[in-house]
Amino acid sequence: MSEIREYTIEIRKVEEININALLENSTLEKMCDSLCQMVVDKLTKLSKILKACDIATVNNQLIVNDNLSVVTDFKNIAESFGLTCKEITKNTSGLKGKTYIIYDDIVDLIYNLKGTIDVESLMGNIIDFEQALKSKINNELLISNGGNKEINSLNSSLFQEIISAVRENKSIKKEIIEEVFVEEYNGSRTETSMGIKNSQHSKYIEAAKKLNDIIQEQNNFHKKSIVDGTKCLISTRAKQMGYRVEEKNNAGNIELVLVRL
Repeated sequence: MSEIREYTIEIRKVEEININALLENSTLEKMCDSLCQMVVDKLTKLSKILKACDIATVNNQLIVNDNLSVVTDFKNIAESFGLTCKEITKNTSGLKGKTYIIYDDIVDLIYNLKGTIDVESLMGNIIDFEQALKSKINNELLISNGGNKEINSLNSSLFQEIISAVRENKSIKKEIIEEVFVEEYNGSRTETSMGIKNSQHSKYIEAAKKLNDIIQEQNNFHKKSIVDGTKCLISTRAKQMGYRVEEKNNAGNIELVLVRL
């Protein structure tokens, strides 16, 4: 009399995760170009009040020395444009006036996506950089990061693997284990799949979608910051001339009106 023999085996296979179906390299490049333009847009608007200041870049952070202290409410204006700004009051090698360090989360986002970015090159045609200023700033004073945890997370091995796969137009290959139930009886053998034990497909697909979401969130935040920053810039100038700024809604469009104080 034949016996029924039942047992489970594990079969190792390779799973291919096609990230490029969600994000192509050409799309990623366009996103990076758009993000670079965001940096240019903000710093271009900010540069209009920095003509009397010495400016340099250190580790892609903007160093601004207002040696005559002529720029009014600079920190508030910079922050209204979505930038992180801190005033440095010590260890500046004898710099006069007020000195600020400006940091943009988007710069880190671009670096995580491209592996490189040079703010000085981006802004070279708009801002006259003062190279001597670099040596007067202690690197310990630089802003470590802007606190955007989502952007910082893109430096993880998971996201960097995804970005690399997109740039190389390759699928991500991961070893998986399929559990198979085997039944042997009277010389016959039946195998029934019990499913994949350790598939990472959903993890990578969700991470790729998250990457898209983070970029889109920055795009939305940038649009709002440009509006807020421009309002703050105009308001600050208006106060200097004895006016205040009022917002009026004209058929759905917001207009800024100067009113004498």
